[in-house]
Amino acid sequence: TLSKLSSYVYLFGNDVRLLHLHTTGVHFFEYHEKLNELYDILFNFYDALAESAITHDEEIGNPSELILDESIDWETLEGKDFDVEEITYIILEKGKIIMSYIEETTGYESWIQSKIDSFAENLDTCINYMFKQSAK
Repeated sequence: TLSKLSSYVYLFGNDVRLLHLHTTGVHFFEYHEKLNELYDILFNFYDALAESAITHDEEIGNPSELILDESIDWETLEGKDFDVEEITYIILEKGKIIMSYIEETTGYESWIQSKIDSFAENLDTCINYMFKQSAK
């Protein structure tokens, strides 16, 4: 559902913000900016998804309680320093999870599917260009 996808997008965005705040190393500024851009993409999409879910009478709960929801399978990050290699690994792995949930979210009106498809393309580009390519 849109509400379930929005939950995962929110949690991913929250993890990205944590990485953004705890980036270390010689590439600090580069990754700090990349993570900020990814964060903006995720939370803009979260907002659009949540609003669309509400129009479909789906429940959008308090995001701060998502981690307590037993139907949500997401391992949150702990606050610590993250270097470029760790950040890249986390973004790529969690990005795959989000992309799989996007693929499972189907059956909505074309304007909603269009939003989902557009976000998926932006996310894929961001992850695979900004993070995967720069890790090489």
